[in-house]
Amino acid sequence: MAIEEAKLAALAAELGGAARPNVAALREALGASVSVVDADDMRGETPYRTFGAYTVYLIDGRNHCPEITTEPTSATGIVLAKRA
Repeated sequence: MAIEEAKLAALAAELGGAARPNVAALREALGASVSVVDADDMRGETPYRTFGAYTVYLIDGRNHCPEITTEPTSATGIVLAKRA
């Protein structure tokens, strides 16, 4: 299941002004898993984009082992890392 570009644009709008995103609302809006982690947890990974105070990573969970991707067409989830 891909995450649509339009939904990612809505994510950008949400994160642009949010001190702390409403994760439950984002999960429902995106139809995908959403996790919030410390930026150090994502050290060495390639981000999809940066929106507001958050760096966004896309997760491809279609195979046995989830992996980070930069392709929305492969994304099944999102990780939000709060920037310092």
